[in-house]
Amino acid sequence: MNLQFQIKSLLQKSSLIIFLIFTISCKSQSDYSKITTGEIIPPDQDLVYNDASIVNIKGKKIFIQKIELYDETNDLLKAIISKPEGAIEYYRDDLLIDKLLIDYYQISIKKNIKTISEKLISINENIYDVNYKSIDTIIANDKNKFFLITKE
Repeated sequence: MNLQFQIKSLLQKSSLIIFLIFTISCKSQSDYSKITTGEIIPPDQDLVYNDASIVNIKGKKIFIQKIELYDETNDLLKAIISKPEGAIEYYRDDLLIDKLLIDYYQISIKKNIKTISEKLISINENIYDVNYKSIDTIIANDKNKFFLITKE
């Protein structure tokens, strides 16, 4: 009977330790308030769009598709979407009415950023490679997507 109690106690303690390690290693990044999402343009391809939405970062051309701004509780304040005629701003209340717009531009009403490791980050449940990280900036990408996450 005493051995069963010890095993049960050990299992409870180890479960708690595993939970704490997982919680600490996947830190939420709630202090980042701006997510800029872009698409990496292949070198052999030209994109006809407004010039303000195309930037060069580390020798790569990037088309800035959207900028999402969040408050301190991770709720969306507004989204800025690139259009051929320029950028258009949509505020949270406008977006909540238009579910198709949210789906089409993949706008997140609630921000969810977690550091998985030094080289991986989760942005709204998708995992990306971290290329650069400083106190107030994270640059991440996958094959075609680019993210600039900053504190404002």
